[in-house]
Amino acid sequence: LTRPDLARLSELVREALEPGGVVLLVNYTGRPGEPASGDPLTGDEAAEAFIDLTRSYLARSVHHRASSYRLDRLEPVDSV
Repeated sequence: LTRPDLARLSELVREALEPGGVVLLVNYTGRPGEPASGDPLTGDEAAEAFIDLTRSYLARSVHHRASSYRLDRLEPVDSV
């Protein structure tokens, strides 16, 4: 996704998220030594951009990193 795509997605998430709902981001970060994929953003860039865009209403409650992916759980700011 591009940054404008992420901005639109963050708006859609705000509108659709049910009370008590959570957002789970799983982003592929590549394997060590793997060449870049040509995507507009890396998995890390995409995750951090989405987290920044939703900071006013979502907060990260879990962050996990493995060798080829990252997982972030975002919850409404009033429940963290």
